[in-house]
Amino acid sequence: MGRKTYISQNSLQVSKANQPIRVMTASHVTKSKLLLWLEGTHRRSGRENCTLRDVVVMLDVPLGAISRVEKMGGASSRGENSYGLEITCKDMRNLRFALKQEGHSRRDIFELLFRYAFPLSHGLRLFAYVTQEKYEENGWTVYKPVEEFRRQGLPNNKWRLTFINVHYELCDTYPTVLAVPVKSKEEDLRRVAAFRENQAVIARCSQPLVGMSGKRNKDDERYLDLIREANDTTKLTIYDARPSVNAVANKATGGGYEGDEYQNAELIFLDIQNIHVMRESLKKLKDIVYPHVEESHWLSSLESTHWLEHLVLSGAIQVADRVSNGNSVVVHCSDGWDRTAQLTSLAMLLLDSHYRTLKGFQVLIEKEWISFGHKFSSRIGHGDKNHADQDRSPIFVQFIDCVWQITKQFPTAFEFNERLLLTIMDHLYSCRFGTFLYNCESARDQHEVRKKTVSLWSLVNSKSDTYLNPFYTPESGRVLYPVASMRHLELWVTYYIRWNPRIRHQQQSPVEQRYKELLALRDEYLKKLEELQRSDSSSSLKDVMYICPFSGLMNGTLTITDYKMHFTSVERESQFILDINLGAISRLETISVPNLGENTRGLELVCKDMRSPRFAYKTDSSQPDIIEVLSKHAFPLFHNLPLFAFLYKEQFPVDGWKVYDPTSEYKRQGLPNESWTISKINSTYELCDTYPSILVIPTNISDEDIKQVSLFRAKHRIPVLSWIHPESQATIVRCSQPLVGPSDRRCKEDERFLQIIMDANAQSHKLTIFDARQNSVAGTNKAKDGGYESETFYPNVELNFLEIPNIHVMRESLRKMKDVVYPTIDEAHWHTSVDQTHWLEYIRLLLSGAAKIADKLESGKTSVVVHCSDGWDRTAQLTCLAMLMLDSYYRTLRGFQVLVEKEWISFGHKFSARVGHGDENHANAERSPLFVQFIDCVWQMTRQFPSAFEFNELFLFAVLDHLYSCLFGTFLYNSEQERTAKEVQTKTVSLWSYINSQPEDFTNPFYVDYEHHVLYPVVSSRHLELWSSYYARWNPRMRPQVPVHQSLKELLFLRAELQRRVEELQREASAHSLSSSEHTPSPTHTSGTPLHTAV
Repeated sequence: MGRKTYISQNSLQVSKANQPIRVMTASHVTKSKLLLWLEGTHRRSGRENCTLRDVVVMLDVPLGAISRVEKMGGASSRGENSYGLEITCKDMRNLRFALKQEGHSRRDIFELLFRYAFPLSHGLRLFAYVTQEKYEENGWTVYKPVEEFRRQGLPNNKWRLTFINVHYELCDTYPTVLAVPVKSKEEDLRRVAAFRENQAVIARCSQPLVGMSGKRNKDDERYLDLIREANDTTKLTIYDARPSVNAVANKATGGGYEGDEYQNAELIFLDIQNIHVMRESLKKLKDIVYPHVEESHWLSSLESTHWLEHLVLSGAIQVADRVSNGNSVVVHCSDGWDRTAQLTSLAMLLLDSHYRTLKGFQVLIEKEWISFGHKFSSRIGHGDKNHADQDRSPIFVQFIDCVWQITKQFPTAFEFNERLLLTIMDHLYSCRFGTFLYNCESARDQHEVRKKTVSLWSLVNSKSDTYLNPFYTPESGRVLYPVASMRHLELWVTYYIRWNPRIRHQQQSPVEQRYKELLALRDEYLKKLEELQRSDSSSSLKDVMYICPFSGLMNGTLTITDYKMHFTSVERESQFILDINLGAISRLETISVPNLGENTRGLELVCKDMRSPRFAYKTDSSQPDIIEVLSKHAFPLFHNLPLFAFLYKEQFPVDGWKVYDPTSEYKRQGLPNESWTISKINSTYELCDTYPSILVIPTNISDEDIKQVSLFRAKHRIPVLSWIHPESQATIVRCSQPLVGPSDRRCKEDERFLQIIMDANAQSHKLTIFDARQNSVAGTNKAKDGGYESETFYPNVELNFLEIPNIHVMRESLRKMKDVVYPTIDEAHWHTSVDQTHWLEYIRLLLSGAAKIADKLESGKTSVVVHCSDGWDRTAQLTCLAMLMLDSYYRTLRGFQVLVEKEWISFGHKFSARVGHGDENHANAERSPLFVQFIDCVWQMTRQFPSAFEFNELFLFAVLDHLYSCLFGTFLYNSEQERTAKEVQTKTVSLWSYINSQPEDFTNPFYVDYEHHVLYPVVSSRHLELWSSYYARWNPRMRPQVPVHQSLKELLFLRAELQRRVEELQREASAHSLSSSEHTPSPTHTSGTPLHTAV
């Protein structure tokens, strides 16, 4: 944990519930906690002393919860060097000690407490920066603003997302991503910002700066009217959280409220008191609950605090009700970060059931409180000794209290339990996590909170079972209307009075006692339900006819599970079996079968793996509908079902998810070095949501420059290192196109970035950019705000276009190829038919481009930058193939898996979009066989270099089959960020688990490790051939009669046997040699030629 502990033995008297306890204590003061174990006697008037074991006390106080530490007088009766100590805490308790130090070597507890309870006042770091806790979950990934807005259906035709505040220049207390009306312009936003306190500009905002002169701002009035128009209502309701008298007073100091000049707006004051009133109210509450409670006047004492009266539920209900009835609202107080956050977050909790889930509640807090700049540092005083600061106020405590009140009234509506709320409250003060530190997003970015601290949600989500409500019942779309009258509100005793042993529960409540039992029962029932569903997930239909294009009609039984379709013939002596992974189905089409009798329907399965089997079957009401069953399991996402990979529970002896570790792979390449560093700047995917969390970037470039470069590159895909030459230090760098546009925009940071990449390679004074696109297409992209690097603006840069067509051309080419190889083949015009598909021509272009890249690094010792448009299709093809040519490690079985994981999966090739996993929209223009092309290119290289690759053709088959199957999680989703959000690595199995658990099936027996040997394949068309064993494998007249993989397995077995025999002979020869030397000494010894076996 990185904590240093100081131990002191003291004699002290602890005042506990008005009964002094004389104890000897071992006190531990760490950088985060004060821990005391008490040993001694409990003095009771008029009775014999009893041992402390009857009243065991252990105090555990997070130092962040300490508000002030004070020495008290009156300790002189306990001898010299004694003093009293009072610790006032933010969590409703005051602790008092009487201490006597023994010897000068004892550390002064007062000084230690003062130092570590208030580190900022002593020039120290907050404890969150010191702790080294690790959790399974990364809590910083819980909230992604763009994803959350998309969940709400934004952007749409009324609202848009803007990054105008990306550098916090518009408003330094607002987040970077804002939702604003579509009709508003960026310049409008800047003018409105100048008229709002602290520059807030959206539907939650701050007061207008009207002042006593009644200053108007036409832009602000128009802006609020745009909000109204976006909802098509005649009136916009503005909820001002303040009492009207306070709003008028604010007007005298330059603030104010919206007056009659806002003609289409209705202003309502909610009369919620300010932060100072709330602070005083909680202070009064603390006085009545700690250290003792006045039982006889409890209710009147509670009422005199006005705490329950100040809870803002009533105002939140008004906001929620207005929105529920179809009207937009604007909510503000003075600055828009206290009462505004209370009202908006509570109203959203009432309106949106998503925020009532465990993860959704975290998103709500991150969004409305943390990102929108509630001043946690000022309101809590993290690490600051100035306890009298007038900015301190329990605004967030009030919000959590209101949430607790709602959970009491709706006990089944929330997925989380009270324990979550208590945990949040404890760590609001503890400084153990970075979640609540600092006042705004810009301050957190400046202090690198996400990078250097742990999120509270990491703890919560790693132990989520602890915080679940067993009675939770999801009710999507339900709006909650709690009763906010005083008789329905109650004091949150388990929080405010938990330190008083007479008030808190002496044992768990019946609900708490049943909590874990119910969770266990629920899990058991879910498991049984899943087993029942699995056992009932297959459907069998008899008398189904397979319309075989090669052998005619076959009658048999069709079995459909949630993973595959299995057809078995019943008429033939030689049984025919057909298996189809349902994930490989692209679409289902009904066909005409007029010659097969009445009530007979025809069905064609158009598959992604180059086949289209057809079936005919009788319609029978007693049997399930084949199309309906197939559609349900072939396109699960369309039916709101999980992909099969999330149901597949096969266990393998090898964990394939451990194959690729980015840091280890970069270290294998010799990184980091003086020019390149391994960076976590994208650890939360905020820099680029399609890039991996770990990137290799130049050492001498600032984070701010990188962010500027990301804005200048399509999809924010900045230039990052993929591979570095072990000798010349020349590099392969990948990125996306620059956003030059028709006006030839420039970005000095981007130009400098490429210069730094060039300078990192001392062997060359040139940098070569390989643009995968056709020159004409790149020009067209430029007209659409894309473009390419101008050699005028990028000195010492050479630009080469590789003339590779786009994804749509490749899709059409493979479609033509399918027509050529299935179901029938025109033998007389085979070569012409293949040539007209242009498939091999595109394979040639890819291999040629990759060879140019490899040669530039190996022979030219020059660094290269590779990109296409977005940098996730042709870029991945080229970098992967070039690295395969240059680095022999990637030609091993494990190394190739690392290559695919790194360049394709982690760097955001859009597998979901290109393959269409579980999606029935087969006409989606995003579909394209880019990864199939890459594997084809690899196969072409294995044909030219048959001993250079450790893996065999069967391995390539397995990779492509499971590209579609959805059996494994390896190729699911479009990016690392999506896979992390869907918990792919914990909820699915990796393809590499299957491969590496039986590597002998996928090993090339002819493999020779040509370490550091660069491959240069011949890329002329006459040296390329169609991969018939894959594309035409469903045609029995094309595939080999003896499977190649069977021959390879036999060769592997033979090699192992020969190797074993060689070792036996060597041992016999060695023994014979020793025997001969002992009995017949020889003046000379001639060693025989060692025996090597080559197959």
